[in-house]
Amino acid sequence: MMVGEAQEKHPARQRLADLVEMSLKRCERAAWKLGRAQLEADASAEALTAARQGLDAWDAANPDPQLSLIEAIHSNGGIA
Repeated sequence: MMVGEAQEKHPARQRLADLVEMSLKRCERAAWKLGRAQLEADASAEALTAARQGLDAWDAANPDPQLSLIEAIHSNGGIA
């Protein structure tokens, strides 16, 4: 579409052209922020997985002594 010189200088058209430019920049910033947020979400999910694995490993290596006593009581038919 060809825009004539008179139309190009029209204030209403210029305001709309400026709005298009600002909206494009806003979309670009939002896309950048979304990309950064996705990176943060991925990193936090990896950290959560690692922390849970560490906790599970610690719990496996350090069983609760009271739980062991309860299991022993139940396996021997209860308290006499």
